[in-house]
Amino acid sequence: MSLTILLGLFTSIIFFVLAKKRLSLAVLWLAFLLPLDNRIYFSWGFDQGSPARFALLGIFGCLFFSCIRAGVKLPKWKEPVFKDVFLQILVFVWVIRLISFSVSLDLASSISYQVFFSEVVLVYILLKKCVEEEGRVFILKFFRNYILAGFLVSLYSPYQYYMYKFKDKILPGVWPLENRPVRIGSLFWDINHYGAYLSTVIPFIPYFFVRAKTAKGRVFYFLAFLICIASFGMTLSRSAIIGLSAAFLLYLILLSFKGYFKQSAIVLAAVLILVMGIIYAGDRAGLKLSYQLQKRFLSINFSYRVWDDSINAHSALAYGSWQIMEKNPILGGGYGSFNKQFRTTEISKTYFDLDPVKDAVIPPHSVWFEPLSATGLLGSAPFYIFFTLIWYFLFAKYRKAKQLSDILLTLGFISGLLAVSLSGVFYSYNMEFFYVFVFFALLYGAYKVKEPPLKLKDILALTFIVVLAGSFIFYKLDANTLIDWDEAIYAKIAKNILNGVGDPFNFVWQISKGSWFEKPPLFIWLTSLSFQLFGVNEFAARFISALSGVGSTIALYFFGKRLFKKSFLAPVLSAIVLATSVHYIFQSRNGTTDVLTSFFILCAMYTFWIARKEGKRWWLLGLFLGLTTLTKGPVAVIPVISLTVYVLSDLFLYKEKRYKIRDFFEVLAAFLIVSLPWHLVEYVRFGKDFIDSYVFYHIFERGRGIEGHSNSFWWYVIVIKVWFRHWFVVAIPALLLAVLGGFFGKAERFKKYFEEEAASLLFLVIWVIVTFFVLSVSVSKIQWYIIPIYPPLALIVGWFLSRVLTVRKWPKAVLYSGVLGVVAASSFLVYYWKDMWMLEDYNRGLKDVGQMIAENRDRYEFIPRTVPVYIYNIPSSSALFYTLRYAKVAGKADIYEMMKSTDGKAFMAITNKGSFESLKKEYVNPRVIIYAESKGFVLFGKDWKDVREQFNQQPYGTPLEIYDPYYFCEWVKFGTNTLCD
Repeated sequence: MSLTILLGLFTSIIFFVLAKKRLSLAVLWLAFLLPLDNRIYFSWGFDQGSPARFALLGIFGCLFFSCIRAGVKLPKWKEPVFKDVFLQILVFVWVIRLISFSVSLDLASSISYQVFFSEVVLVYILLKKCVEEEGRVFILKFFRNYILAGFLVSLYSPYQYYMYKFKDKILPGVWPLENRPVRIGSLFWDINHYGAYLSTVIPFIPYFFVRAKTAKGRVFYFLAFLICIASFGMTLSRSAIIGLSAAFLLYLILLSFKGYFKQSAIVLAAVLILVMGIIYAGDRAGLKLSYQLQKRFLSINFSYRVWDDSINAHSALAYGSWQIMEKNPILGGGYGSFNKQFRTTEISKTYFDLDPVKDAVIPPHSVWFEPLSATGLLGSAPFYIFFTLIWYFLFAKYRKAKQLSDILLTLGFISGLLAVSLSGVFYSYNMEFFYVFVFFALLYGAYKVKEPPLKLKDILALTFIVVLAGSFIFYKLDANTLIDWDEAIYAKIAKNILNGVGDPFNFVWQISKGSWFEKPPLFIWLTSLSFQLFGVNEFAARFISALSGVGSTIALYFFGKRLFKKSFLAPVLSAIVLATSVHYIFQSRNGTTDVLTSFFILCAMYTFWIARKEGKRWWLLGLFLGLTTLTKGPVAVIPVISLTVYVLSDLFLYKEKRYKIRDFFEVLAAFLIVSLPWHLVEYVRFGKDFIDSYVFYHIFERGRGIEGHSNSFWWYVIVIKVWFRHWFVVAIPALLLAVLGGFFGKAERFKKYFEEEAASLLFLVIWVIVTFFVLSVSVSKIQWYIIPIYPPLALIVGWFLSRVLTVRKWPKAVLYSGVLGVVAASSFLVYYWKDMWMLEDYNRGLKDVGQMIAENRDRYEFIPRTVPVYIYNIPSSSALFYTLRYAKVAGKADIYEMMKSTDGKAFMAITNKGSFESLKKEYVNPRVIIYAESKGFVLFGKDWKDVREQFNQQPYGTPLEIYDPYYFCEWVKFGTNTLCD
């Protein structure tokens, strides 16, 4: 038996004895073992056999024998622990992960991961028991040790740097990089994990500094803060620095909201001075810190990605997680099977080109995407609900905190959780420190909370809804190329922002046409972020819309619970109706603004209903009205008019007196704060051009019917009939009954049938009618404009179905069988009509041709970068997106000038097969040849081999390596029209 495994067993025995003496004592000492992660030092007996795991083995062994001694009866603390909804969620996730073994490609790895997650569940039980027995004092004791442990491991970082710099010795945890500063990871195996660990330590130091009773205590915590910050900086972990920076800003903002604005400003100034001082001192010492840091963190900028394989590799891993999930949206690719499942994805080729480690095991690289790839929507939905509830409890605790110490402790948990949540986008922390911190955040936030906001049945219902909606919406989301026009235009503008063509406040679609003012910015901003995360591809272009579609079903469930308080079925059925609505599925799979707009309108109506009942938080209504305006401008009149009509009805029909003038001004203030700044910036920057295009043309003129989109007033009835499909049949009697209940529900004749639901039904009926009439009054009509009507229709249909199913008292088994029957029948019909929501791949050939151009983009003999590829007689939106270089739209006269003689201008152009054949017949020129052809699209032109030598020379003086050559011409010369035209 090796010495290391003996050391591990000795650790287990020690913690067994500590746990037997007092369970909480063992957990307190566990804090010192959590950061001992480096596998060279701490793989005791087997791979990743860390000291913390041996310690937990001893603690769990003590618990097990305690149960045996009690006669196989669980101790007295079983009530608060095993009836805990959070433990129920964890067990549910554990079961789903076990079931996912059925689709795993690596059973041994799946078992290993399952053993770890079993440990995680037991850790929660352990911590829950300790908090139940000793209360908040135990949490404070643990985090005092947690900070001390972080301080001690931070002291090792300077020693590692000293040995590297002055003794020329690379210790474990040190990562030297060519032409970059060395990275230091202390006692962690992965330096980025060490950065994440410290980001959960640092936010708690201010609390203990303030609470310290002696000057020595304050000096210690001040030094601990400085040393931990210095050690954190030595990691140079981009993910951890992004996380902690955001956490620091949130910390100060929330502290300011509690009345400590002056102190927050001083702290911010002090930290900025400290950071700048360290960088300045480093530069003076010859370390060139400012240049090296700029070079490292500039890689986060999308335009520089061509030189940073690490950033691109992480995008490929994130995208790969979704590609695994898309194959099996319900159950994913199997827990622990990421390494082998990822190799089956299309994006894996790109990843291994960036990071040639085909023989290495590829672990999942995201806290948030790992559940999707491993267990699909069925396992990820409860996992996300678990974390959402933690945020809910922490912010509830923050709102109630009055004393400075309570505020600082709560902010420690909030900012620490935000830090690891953000860095967890890029890394998966299958480590004890992560789950211990997360569980303490939960136990602190939920301490002495009697009733959680969600019960197990709510969590199961939400999981079912997410699986149902997500299975349709995310199914092969990236299988088809982008659709002309809107989807491709928004994607191109979002891509341009990332590549420096225009900016977030100056949208550019085509360089030759200048600024683009057709839509407000929010959807395009979010799409740019999606591109930043997943890379520029069809999935990322549609991700925001798809997420909004699934989010709408979740919001609808919660709204239904508020509207129909006594019915569990009504909200569930409402969400099912929306999740199986063909039109909503189709538009959710399309990268356009409509579903995001519908989601914000739904949230606005929901927050109004909450504010109406509770008389507070009216600002949330203004927030969502502002977001609606920033997504699709004038469509915000739908909720505004709907709510105005309802409030008037409430006042005069039901004699309600709950509305106050100050509530209106609270809504208005929030609305203006959100929506006004962008409009002011655009007006100040572009003046009359912005007003003429955005306001007069794209609002007023579009409303009067332009671009061939005019239809009759009742046209949307036909659209709903065609696209609402099977639910349209149910919607007719449902609407009639809702009108009866809404307008006459409190009359004596109908009181016993509708009294409790009358106000809710009136609200929904007004919402539907106003939405229909506002959109129908506009002469300009397109079928997807009607999307905002589906959420209120779904609520009415869901309510109607619940009334039908409960018209008599059925046994629960019969009732739920009826619900499942509705789901099965509706899902079958949606799948049967798949051609309606999953369109043909119209532009695949165009993408193939564009890829061919991209592969030759650096060959000057093929075509100089300064010369455009022309787009002729095809929709320019997709062509501009897929032509991965400078491109221009050309008319027939332009093409004629280039084709008419053998001595004329050399060129290259894309068109469809039919147009090319016509051109060849009309303008015969033997030098015009086809370079590439795919699925009806042709890349043709004059052979560049005969072009003058000067075209092969680099026509600009800036060194190529500074810029991304991929987009150089567009980026550098936008607005000058000197090089690219």
